[in-house]
Amino acid sequence: MMKNNNMTPRCEAAVQVSLYKDHDKSVLHHSSRLPLAAIGLSMLLIAGCAAKKPEITWQQDRENLQSQLNKVGMSQATLAEQVQALNKQLAELEARMASHEAMQEMSLDQHETRFIELEEKIEALKKTSGSNSKTAAKRKSKPQETARATNEPVVSKINNATPPPEPTPVISDEEIKGFYVHAYLALKSGRYEQASTDFNNFLVKFPGSTYTHQAEYWLGESLHAQGNTIQAAEAFQKAASTAERNPQQNAALLRLGQLYMELERKDDARITFLSLINEHPQSSEAEAARKTLAELITSTSM
Repeated sequence: MMKNNNMTPRCEAAVQVSLYKDHDKSVLHHSSRLPLAAIGLSMLLIAGCAAKKPEITWQQDRENLQSQLNKVGMSQATLAEQVQALNKQLAELEARMASHEAMQEMSLDQHETRFIELEEKIEALKKTSGSNSKTAAKRKSKPQETARATNEPVVSKINNATPPPEPTPVISDEEIKGFYVHAYLALKSGRYEQASTDFNNFLVKFPGSTYTHQAEYWLGESLHAQGNTIQAAEAFQKAASTAERNPQQNAALLRLGQLYMELERKDDARITFLSLINEHPQSSEAEAARKTLAELITSTSM
């Protein structure tokens, strides 16, 4: 006989009474002494016990709900802290960017001022050189005027006299660097036309300076940014064709090959890339040239 785990001992006894009644009908048939009231009572007890189920109290529901609300509150608090931290980081980043922009503007203004000062210095030196030349010419004419007045020969004195050397403008390496930086800042700030003009002027004024190769390279970049691809290629070719080693040669060769690709001069591009790979095989520019050359060969073979 199976037991119901939800039944109390009292209910179980009542069920046993009922089962005994069904099991032995013959006994109950002959035993008229069992009161009918007892049978009815046992049936009521069985029905009551079977209907009784465990109930979840309101207290338990409230505790569960409170626990869930607490978890939601903790999640919201965590999210609020994360948002606050992100806002703080964003504010710090904006402050740093503003500071960087201010410093860049200040540096640009300083270089602009320095450039103007250097231009004024060059003009002053040119004027001084011109005035000295005029003074020397006047000095040369004075012995001749004296000779005419005294009728004395002064040819030997004139031949032996040496005019004072004309002063040449002397510009330091730091000042030359200032001209270069001025042009470079114009390029980086997006003023490409101004940058190309400044780099051209720099190359005319200081053709053999330390920054000549860099100026030729960045001149090519400023011209390419304006859409002057042919002129840009010429500038890169000058930067790359120098006999001595310079830090811009690899980059200039790579950019020259890339511009040849834009101009559909694929044979020139192939020759330029191969030259870069052969001369500087371990450089990062040579690695980029290998990839572009492989793509070029694949496209032409299809």
